Amino acid sequence: MALNSELSQEVGLELTGNSRENGGKTKSRDDLHDPSLPPETTAYSLQSQKPHYKLFKKSNLMYGLPMTFEGNLGSVTVMAVPDSGSDHNVMSLGLALHLGMRLEWSVAEKTELIFLDGSAVIPTALVHASCRFARTFSFDWKMRCTFLVLPSLIEDLIISASFLDKTATFTMFRNRLVQMSLKTPGTLKICTMGAINRRLTCCIDGEAIAALPDSGSDVDVISLAYATKRKFKWENTLQEVVFANGRTKIARGKFVAQLSLGSSARLIKLKEDADADEFADNERGTGDLIDGEINVQPLSAQNTNRDDTPVQRVINTTFYILDGITVDALIGAKSIESLQVYTHHTQHITIQTKRDIETFKICRIALSSKIRSNAKIIVTSSRQTRSDGLPRPNLEAQLNEAEQQENSRREESSRVASLLTGDAKAAFDHSEQDRRRAFEEYRSSLLRNHAP
Repeated sequence: MALNSELSQEVGLELTGNSRENGGKTKSRDDLHDPSLPPETTAYSLQSQKPHYKLFKKSNLMYGLPMTFEGNLGSVTVMAVPDSGSDHNVMSLGLALHLGMRLEWSVAEKTELIFLDGSAVIPTALVHASCRFARTFSFDWKMRCTFLVLPSLIEDLIISASFLDKTATFTMFRNRLVQMSLKTPGTLKICTMGAINRRLTCCIDGEAIAALPDSGSDVDVISLAYATKRKFKWENTLQEVVFANGRTKIARGKFVAQLSLGSSARLIKLKEDADADEFADNERGTGDLIDGEINVQPLSAQNTNRDDTPVQRVINTTFYILDGITVDALIGAKSIESLQVYTHHTQHITIQTKRDIETFKICRIALSSKIRSNAKIIVTSSRQTRSDGLPRPNLEAQLNEAEQQENSRREESSRVASLLTGDAKAAFDHSEQDRRRAFEEYRSSLLRNHAP
């Protein structure tokens, strides 16, 4: 069974196979979103009556999306970043080679990936892969997805906004996701919730703004121009922000502000004796709307007799200020989860005018205390241009980087092989030979496609 044409065009996705239910004739609600299925009740409307504002602690939840690929090595499960701030599925070169994927160049060379800081790279190649959700209840559905391939990528696999939307992964089928913890102390990670052409209507310290909801980011970010315009008072910081392609930028400062959804939220005034640890978590709130002004009380004094009143969540969050970014504000995963954007309040997400179809923007960013040692930047030559005027990737730089990664992988494979014996070693050696053949095929194809 195939998906509709819209899904195939936007996501590069085909669906094959049938659900086990009723001999394969009935679709499984868990496998793929279908408008013909009765919707689940996951949201309430705030439009019918005046909302009740409550201050909540900011959540620390982050999510990964395990995806299982079918390739030369059999079934391999990879933890992907569900990034609705990306307009395209993206895969690292290392993962593509490990999975034994066949790399293609004809379309990839015509695509330019633009990042939040305005920098751009041209993908090395693209791959077509058979995959499925690793945590789905039905294992018969398989998807054929297209991924752009980058040599330098801080995550091996990034899943796009269109894919997440069409499969309703963030809304109806959140059981496909797994909770993730921080990789290293001092590293904050955000998984984005919106594509570049989407905006989340929200209020920062009581003033409305159309921000980018980005589930692939570790932090909430605001531009220097907007922070200056709003006259926010910030403290200096030397914190580095790492973008998806490994480029880094130092934040100009940071400040704490209140964040809520919608365009009419008011600033919550905290009592002087209110302890932040006393404020609500999960479903317990502390705010009361009194004569148009919000008064927040400690948890012990809250009024809990408001079950029939819509709740508008408010959180305190740290915004990092970046100069030269392409949006006024970016809202990260933890804030998105805290405000329940995709489970209760999707009405606050709007679609902006469609951009140039050949320009895809990846806005995944990661906040870290130091530059990742393995982060590299693709080098391009201004003297080498294609017929359409875009720079052609430097062949020598691509080969050098690919060969360095391959040499490191071979050293590690040799070390692992020395620890194995018998059938386990034979199976490992066989898979390693297949992987090395895939790399040699990639290297040869790269030379052929860049031949004058």
